[in-house]
Amino acid sequence: MSLIAKSLKKLQSDKIKRDSYFFGKVRFSHLGGLPVYIVMSSIAVFFLGVYSFDLFKVVNAQIKKDFSFEVYKIEREIKTEELAIHKEISKKPQTLEYLLQSGDLAKMGQIAEKENNIKYLGIYYVETSNPEKGVSLLELYLKNHNDNQAKMYLALAYLKEKRYLDALNELEKIKSNRYEVFLDKAVVLEKLGLIKNAIQNYEIAYDRSKDPVVKGMIKAKITVLRFVR
Repeated sequence: MSLIAKSLKKLQSDKIKRDSYFFGKVRFSHLGGLPVYIVMSSIAVFFLGVYSFDLFKVVNAQIKKDFSFEVYKIEREIKTEELAIHKEISKKPQTLEYLLQSGDLAKMGQIAEKENNIKYLGIYYVETSNPEKGVSLLELYLKNHNDNQAKMYLALAYLKEKRYLDALNELEKIKSNRYEVFLDKAVVLEKLGLIKNAIQNYEIAYDRSKDPVVKGMIKAKITVLRFVR
């Protein structure tokens, strides 16, 4: 046998001896299963971290894409309390309520000012970037009227001015089972940092809404609040 062959054989023999010595002397059972526990714990922590990170990315992406429960959403979701109003505006297209629902705020404001209708004039200012003036008019109107729609817009005006407690107090005065009321409460409670109460109101809004798009956005919001709470 050549020297090279002998050397290769010796190297192979030495390797077998080292492996045999290591695995023969050091076994997991001799250490009470500690390495197995460490490995399994490490794997669990790793996959938990990956899952949490992936969940956060998915939820965050969903919220950025589908959900924006800020002032604009509340503005668009405010509706009249009585169905009779909707029947009326369909017959008389020039009514202030019709102009409000159709989004013709400029014309609504002109007519409201001409008629000195402080309710719709107040709504006009709330909707057109002058919430302070809207607050003064709607507060004056509500001194003599029990009008849920006016209360909703007054709460919105408070929200725009970041008067969150005033907005919440106004929403609490509204006796209605409409999902929009609970949705608005949830938004304000979230602004106040009362996340648990916000989730409760989001859940009520979810149960009472019939709109699948709105329900999807509310569900996404609840998921995020539970994740970051």
